[in-house]
Parts: sequence; C-alpha cells; structure tokens
Amino acid sequence: MIKVLLISVLLNILAVQGKRLLAHFSVPSSTTAVSKPVGLYWNEDLSISGLATEKPWLGNGDAEHLISVLLPGAEASESLNPGSTFTLRSADFSSRVRVTFDLNAEEENNEEGTLPYTIKIVNLAMNDRAGAHPLELKHGDGGYIWIEPSEFVLHMTDVEHTFELNDPNHVPFVSVKIIGVDEDREL
Repeated sequence: MIKVLLISVLLNILAVQGKRLLAHFSVPSSTTAVSKPVGLYWNEDLSISGLATEKPWLGNGDAEHLISVLLPGAEASESLNPGSTFTLRSADFSSRVRVTFDLNAEEENNEEGTLPYTIKIVNLAMNDRAGAHPLELKHGDGGYIWIEPSEFVLHMTDVEHTFELNDPNHVPFVSVKIIGVDEDREL
C-alpha cells in the first residue's frame, strides 16, 4: 500500500515538473458598495534574476511588477513557475496578502497524490495605525480561519480548490486558486 501511495505521489509530481502552473485570481463583483479594485503584483527575487548584481543599489530583496488592477468582478490567470509569489492589495491598501504557489514536496502528507500543490498566504498587514487587521480565509465548502497580521497559512491543495480572502468584516476581498498546468509553456 505504501509503495502504491509513493508511486502515485511521484507520478503527480513528475507530471508537473518542468511545467508552469496556471494560477487564477478573482475579485468579487460589485453587488455591494464595499467591493474594491485589487492590485495584482508579481514578486521577483532579485538575487535569483541577476538584477541585484547588475544594479547593486537595489539590494538583494524583492522587486514588484504590477501585473494588473482587477476591478470588481474581474478575473485574471497567470502562467507561473512553481515557487512564484504574488502580492494582492485592495485599493484602500487595508487588505494586502502575499500568495506563493508551489509544488507539494510533502509526500507523507499528500493523501494518495491528490494534493500535488501548495498555496501559502501571508497577511502583510502589521502595525497599521488603524489597528490590527486580520484576514479571514475561507477554504473549501465551509472551513474558515483567521490569518493574523504578519502570520501565514500553508495549504496543500489541488486544481480548482478556491481560497477566498475576506476582510475583518467578512466581506470578500479576493479569491485565488491553481487551475492547472500550463501545457503550452515549459520552464
């Protein structure tokens, strides 16, 4: 049984290695007055890209690239390398998260290879003048947890598992999910 489980996990990992993932982002429609546009940024590690050597004044930290401003009701999909990180910010900057999409390397926690990916969500709010700003994460059909300021959650997942982030008043802010492997593009 353990051999079958291990083979299944390895086959799932091998199926996506060398491929890019497809991530999907959506902002709830403006059915309420509280829906806000959301900025979608791709984060780049300058030490990996070589840009830190080329432009040393930037240091070895992260750079952000604005991908899109998603208006209420808008959606966007991005082809990305496993391990890629995106930042999402509400228009009033009160809700902001960093999301990392990756392959699941935890074979022993990967039930029969059905959870080949991970999504890590970090609440970037910390020491805001208006006070603590936890975010509510809805995962699955009814699981809710709070992500406190400067804390994170890491979930093993599969395609089409939606992670909905809500503000402290339980108002949806943005949803993210992995929708598959980009068959047209390799790493």
